Amino acid sequence: MKKIKSLHLIVGISFLNALFIFTICIGVMPFVKNVYWQPFVRSSEYVQKQIEHVSGGNFATMGLSSPTVSSSFTLGYVQQFSKSDDGAFQKHTTYILLPKWLEGKCSKYNYEIVRQDYYLSVCRLK
Repeated sequence: MKKIKSLHLIVGISFLNALFIFTICIGVMPFVKNVYWQPFVRSSEYVQKQIEHVSGGNFATMGLSSPTVSSSFTLGYVQQFSKSDDGAFQKHTTYILLPKWLEGKCSKYNYEIVRQDYYLSVCRLK
């Protein structure tokens, strides 16, 4: 009798665990995808369109380490700089993707903010 109660308990806990995982997958993951991942993709695609059709140039990220940016940008290599390395600005990189809290560096180095998406900003050399 104890074995049957234990088995029912294990089955019940397993069911609740599966229900929890299902709820996370259906309810939370799309939100995480839209808030975290999509801004990287949209910003990369924006820069790619600008470089292809408007001005030409190159692309770098600052203070970010994102394989999503590299895989979304198909025009070449994306240089990555740390948040304390101003090399992207000093090399006159055409477009720089950085977190919003670093966007003050844009005006310091004669760049303008051309796009903002949630927590990311894209700066372009003036």
